[in-house]
Amino acid sequence: MIKKRLLALADLWGTLLLSHPRCFGPAGIESWEKALLNSWESVSKSASDAQLVDALNSKLLNNLSSPLIEAEYIECKQQNNAIDDNIIKQDYLFVRPCKKILLIKIMRTEWLANKKYTSLFFRELETFLSKNPVENIVFDFRLYNQKINWIPKTFFEGFLSQPSRSQSLHQLVHCGWNEDFNDYVYYQSWKKLPGKYFIAGDSEISLCKKRMIIVLNRSSIALLSDGLPLWRSKPNRRIVFETSGRWNFSKKNIFEFSEKVLINIPVECDFEYIDLITSKDFDSNFEEIFEESFKFPDSVRQFVPPDFPSGSMVLKDNVDSTSTGHYFVSFTKIWNILRKFSPTFIRLHDTGEKWFLKKVESLIHIANDKDFRNFLKKIAGELPDNHSGVYFPDEKIGILPLKLVFAGEKLYGIGKNFVGEITHINLVPLRDFRETFQKTSGSSTPQFEKSSFLKQLSEGYPGEKIMFRLELTKPSPQPSYTETPARGSKIESASLIEDCCTIDMEFTYQEDKPEEPLPSSSAMLFSEPEWAKTLDILKHEIVLLRPFDLADTNDLFEVFNFIVGKAKKLIIDLRGYPKKHFQVSLASCLTKSSIRLPACEIPVVTASDRNSRKFEHVEYRFNQNLTSGNTVFEGPVIALIDESTVSASEFTGLVIKMNRKVTFVGRPTAGNCGNASFIRLFNGSHFLFTGMDVFDSDGTLFEGRGLLPDILVERSIKGILEKRDEILERAIREFQTA
Repeated sequence: MIKKRLLALADLWGTLLLSHPRCFGPAGIESWEKALLNSWESVSKSASDAQLVDALNSKLLNNLSSPLIEAEYIECKQQNNAIDDNIIKQDYLFVRPCKKILLIKIMRTEWLANKKYTSLFFRELETFLSKNPVENIVFDFRLYNQKINWIPKTFFEGFLSQPSRSQSLHQLVHCGWNEDFNDYVYYQSWKKLPGKYFIAGDSEISLCKKRMIIVLNRSSIALLSDGLPLWRSKPNRRIVFETSGRWNFSKKNIFEFSEKVLINIPVECDFEYIDLITSKDFDSNFEEIFEESFKFPDSVRQFVPPDFPSGSMVLKDNVDSTSTGHYFVSFTKIWNILRKFSPTFIRLHDTGEKWFLKKVESLIHIANDKDFRNFLKKIAGELPDNHSGVYFPDEKIGILPLKLVFAGEKLYGIGKNFVGEITHINLVPLRDFRETFQKTSGSSTPQFEKSSFLKQLSEGYPGEKIMFRLELTKPSPQPSYTETPARGSKIESASLIEDCCTIDMEFTYQEDKPEEPLPSSSAMLFSEPEWAKTLDILKHEIVLLRPFDLADTNDLFEVFNFIVGKAKKLIIDLRGYPKKHFQVSLASCLTKSSIRLPACEIPVVTASDRNSRKFEHVEYRFNQNLTSGNTVFEGPVIALIDESTVSASEFTGLVIKMNRKVTFVGRPTAGNCGNASFIRLFNGSHFLFTGMDVFDSDGTLFEGRGLLPDILVERSIKGILEKRDEILERAIREFQTA
């Protein structure tokens, strides 16, 4: 019961976060997070539905200060509308409560669906006004016995002297995207829906000039939703909302918190910008409320979207203290964002409700920060998304793809340009790990030297990351860090290769040994300019380019101006991570044709479609005349790739592949080309995931597949200890033999 209630609370909080304008802006986000923190315990421990409704309204929903968003217990008694049962059979009733005001009580709504009947109503109204002249009219739409689901436009057309269009409706739209390495999850924008068109009715112009008010309550506001924007956009028109009756919104607006507790959530934000005068009892002081309402100006209040902080929304937790409530807030953020903006999560868990219930069962028993961090790490490890991970600023752990190799009765980890001996697994010394593993796995563990040990290790920690600590015997240039581990890492021995879990790696160095730089297979061109340091001239008119070390696009163009005419063959090293993203510019230096980028699908969430999932299909093409200053290299090209080719570097290789012929040499890449998105949590930590799908040139999904080499090259411990670049050597041999 508690788990399902927490699921509904998390769903409600996330739904309003993505649909309600008052949740935006730095103050709005902070307030909305604190509202969840303040409400989660009261909501989960409510002993009855009545207490649940009170907790939702007082602790959470009242934070939005909106009379239109309120939890309701559907078995509560309806308020008496004070209308005599003897006259309830009438459709409408003209009442003169005072000399200045005509009160029109709408008794039944069936007649509103008939255009001829509404025309008759306006004729009778004109006749009544000719005998009882008044300048102020109140339409009492506090309904309790409506028989139709909406009031047709024909009713509002009777108040028009000419055809008119109502105000535009606005809906929040969130588009999953990330650029410039900012910490945000998605952009927000506004979807503008054109207002509905109304034809002028048959009423006299004199009726249109009178001051008029519509009085609504919960039961009727949804019925008039089509015409209210038109009504309020005209001079001398006002709206009064009485907090009585029972909500009667359409199904798309109703949030079912439980079987008996419903919540109305208007999806068009314009309701929040109509001048709603809230009253608990209009009848007791209607004259005063009438005059008060006309203190609002006649001019139409144009809708102005609220400012987003720096054009985006950043989820953050401003409270440093930790508790189960704070853990629930962070977990709720992660779940709401993943189920809307993570294609990988959506494919795996659909709405994620079963996943939430399973995880929250463990969450509510977490009592300290360390356990919660491990809880988040496990979530990231289980998500088959190569960007998934959790970053904590006080944990100095780098995440890199590794190969594990047995040699000389020792276990080594191999990465790009380094080799290290494994000394710890999951922070436990290797010599003690067999006993620890045996206790946790509940099975006998073979001797460490056998390769089946790591196979059992992988199976014994399903869905969890394994952290290896490496002791580098010789300090070497630290490889480029990525925010994401590579799935599909391999464990190698002389006889067996098995799939392994993701590997987190913490570097430690032996300071007592002298630093020895890695030997270069070629000589540098110059010491100046800086871009020249990214080039090596090899034998047989071969040039090696390391584009990820270039500072900017201008340096890239300088490099190719130098290469063209001096080299016949080009090797591009795509290992590591770029300092600057210039995939299009690099492709423009390799082809004279227009540049085509990989197809992407980006999740899009609109407030009115909160239960649906939509993906925006995006494909870009750039004409060559959009770039300038570049020279095109038309000779044969080889690209070097391996496990360190991740994310932006993979995207660079994919762009090159789609726009010219290139031979890939090395090892398969990580397969996480989609944008890395961030969810801020607490104390500077954040959760990472892939926010969009990217497709290869053949239309296959790139995530988890990566770039596959045309020529596979396996690196060896011997080669790395001898400081040889075996992938580069194989590329050079390929050019020489060709």
